[in-house]
Amino acid sequence: MSEVITLEDDILILEVVKRLQERKKTLDELNRSYLEMELLNEKLLESEVNKSRFLGIIRNEFNNPLFGIIPILDTLYNDELDKDKKDLIESAYREILILHLQLDNIIAASEIESGSLHREKSEFDFKALMIDIISILKNIHFEKEMNLETNIDINIPLYSDREKIYTVMANLLSNAYEFSKEKTLIKMDAFIDKDENLVLKVSNYSNKIKNEDKIFDSFYQENNDFNRTHRGLGIGLAITKSFLEFLGGDVHIKYDNHINTFTCTIPNILDNSDDIFDEGFMFDDFNDFDEEVKF
Repeated sequence: MSEVITLEDDILILEVVKRLQERKKTLDELNRSYLEMELLNEKLLESEVNKSRFLGIIRNEFNNPLFGIIPILDTLYNDELDKDKKDLIESAYREILILHLQLDNIIAASEIESGSLHREKSEFDFKALMIDIISILKNIHFEKEMNLETNIDINIPLYSDREKIYTVMANLLSNAYEFSKEKTLIKMDAFIDKDENLVLKVSNYSNKIKNEDKIFDSFYQENNDFNRTHRGLGIGLAITKSFLEFLGGDVHIKYDNHINTFTCTIPNILDNSDDIFDEGFMFDDFNDFDEEVKF
């Protein structure tokens, strides 16, 4: 006995076919979206590579001429010059150092904003790093006649991103020099705690920070107007916080008896498991006018 296909059956079959066609259309659209996302992802990855390459080119194109001027000034600086000419050469030298620190922060801020940060782990000597930073900052801020006391209890190689730690310390000490009262004490401590974290402390005599939540915001300064008395771009502490967080660390501020203390921690500072090493940092071979810094 043959089956009779009723109108209801026809309607059901058409409905099933229609749903299958709709699902196929949906799958085709999803597949197209997936392919478009893959293509977009490839373009984004290419864009990030290009950003990193561009920032690297900018850093080199500016730093190479800047530091090419250093040995020229060093050659021009000799005992036969009169005091006025020596003062001009020293002034030019300091302005180059200031320009470099500002440029380094601008590039660092661009890397943070564009998501182009990456780790370059290397073995380095923390005391040698601090000698570079202190020599530069003493030249820049010589007029304030600050006293700097250092206590570095680190006698073994460290393994981390030297450039980022350099930038962190340069910005923390620059901030201390800039906002301290003249002829007061800046104290810097560095040691490795029981959990093998690098602990960095910078203390300076100054007014209490009014808004600790804002101090790490880009372009923020407490006297943030056109008549402000402190120079700088207002991004150093923001970069410091971002770099520390990128390295898995943190920073906090404590105020006690007219002393502001910035305390930073950076973990895994003794982990040498990464075989990627840097070739060094741009300040390693400086011949400074200032005397050697000793600890």
